[in-house]
Amino acid sequence: MSAPSHNTYAYDLLHGSEESAGEGDVLAAAWFDHELAERHYIHEHSIRTSYGDVLSLLWWKDEKMLIALDEYEEQQASRRSG
Repeated sequence: MSAPSHNTYAYDLLHGSEESAGEGDVLAAAWFDHELAERHYIHEHSIRTSYGDVLSLLWWKDEKMLIALDEYEEQQASRRSG
């Protein structure tokens, strides 16, 4: 498992934040390595566990990124097969 990007609440919790939790909208590219992620946001809710780990829940408030990703993947597949 890789470490969270510095643009996430999880990163802050792992690197010295005094808070026990953090949440808000973050750029999807902070969590996903895909060119479309630069244009979309996801909601992150991260909490520090009693063991010092961080648990992060991620979700989309709207599904535009998922629809765009599906369309992108379909276009890529048609280019490879055509």
